[in-house]
Amino acid sequence: MARLFISLYLVIIVGLHAINWGSETLWHKINNEESKSLLQQKQLLKVLAQHIDVTPDTLSAMDQKLTLLAFNDVAWLPEQAQALQRGEVITLYDSNQHLFLVVGLKNNSDLLQIGPIAPIQYPIFNKMLVLGLSYVLLAIVIAMWTRPIWRDLQQLTSLAQQINNHSHSSPLQPLVKSRSPIAPIVNSVNFMIMRIQGLIDEQKHLINALSHELRTPLSRMRFSVAMLASSDNNQQQEINQDLGEIEHLVDEMLSYSRIEHLASKQAFSNVEIHQLLQNQIEKHQRTSSKQLNLSVSEPIVCFCNGDLLERACQNLITNALRYAKQCVNVSAVRLEDKLVITVEDDGKGIPEKARETLFEPFKRLDKSRNKSQGGYGLGLAIVYKVCQWHQGNCAISDSALGGAKFTIKVPLKSQDI
Repeated sequence: MARLFISLYLVIIVGLHAINWGSETLWHKINNEESKSLLQQKQLLKVLAQHIDVTPDTLSAMDQKLTLLAFNDVAWLPEQAQALQRGEVITLYDSNQHLFLVVGLKNNSDLLQIGPIAPIQYPIFNKMLVLGLSYVLLAIVIAMWTRPIWRDLQQLTSLAQQINNHSHSSPLQPLVKSRSPIAPIVNSVNFMIMRIQGLIDEQKHLINALSHELRTPLSRMRFSVAMLASSDNNQQQEINQDLGEIEHLVDEMLSYSRIEHLASKQAFSNVEIHQLLQNQIEKHQRTSSKQLNLSVSEPIVCFCNGDLLERACQNLITNALRYAKQCVNVSAVRLEDKLVITVEDDGKGIPEKARETLFEPFKRLDKSRNKSQGGYGLGLAIVYKVCQWHQGNCAISDSALGGAKFTIKVPLKSQDI
């Protein structure tokens, strides 16, 4: 921070001096004729004072602008008095900004004054030109100082977007030079990236290890239950049901982990949405007696991860069939530059206060959605993750059928193959 402040301070000081020098030089150059005229008047006055005997009579015969003054009639500043004694011409201004030139005569007791001289009226164009070029010079100075910082920030922003898209996990050390003002920020981001990456890897390893470790005792328990031929059938059935729930949970956790791994590959391609949804409708219709309706307004091609988007649609359709009474409607439309997919059912619906947290992992509704009906709260969490990875969003609302309506929106970004 101190280095950044010092560099900015020095740039301001140097810039102000450069602007001042440049504007003065330009001003004198474009107003050279007026400056020459004033200089000539000073030289003429000095010649008159040194080589001509000046008296009131000679002044009246020469020009009414020439005046003879007594040295002691005016309260001169010390520096003005010294300049007059040296024979130099000094300049004075009255309240109307009229110019007076004063010089001492040969006897040093009287002074010769010329004036009043009307102030020089400089063209407005000259003033605007100098002012405009001063602003341009100031902009150049600021640009020279901000350009390295802007370049480094642009690179940092680009890399942050890559990290957000799961396409970068290495440190940022080659990004900026050590003397860059934002080098401390990059170092902090470096640490954050490595820390986050470590936590993500640790989470994946934990889920995989936990899931695989649970499978071994589950297999042993199932084998032991099968060997209990003499035990009560109801008790054996309850044990099998509990084991089935645990196995289902393990499968869901592994599926959630695989989804994250699949998203990190960024396998995007052009996907025909009608065909994707039609495949899911046919797949679910074979195992469900409830009515499934599909509506796609037009041919829609979306540049996305087809496997992930299909998994999200599968979860929504499965969820809708689980709680629907008779039918489920699935639709897809193009809304400006976004793909909008809706899945709605005619079930009991979802209370508004529970909708915000329903996309969190392991979140379930107490009454309408519970373990006895299947699901451990990871299906909708996967839908939410898929939308995030596609820079989209998902929402829950009331359906015209009377149940819940799930809507996902993702950018189309269709590209020619």
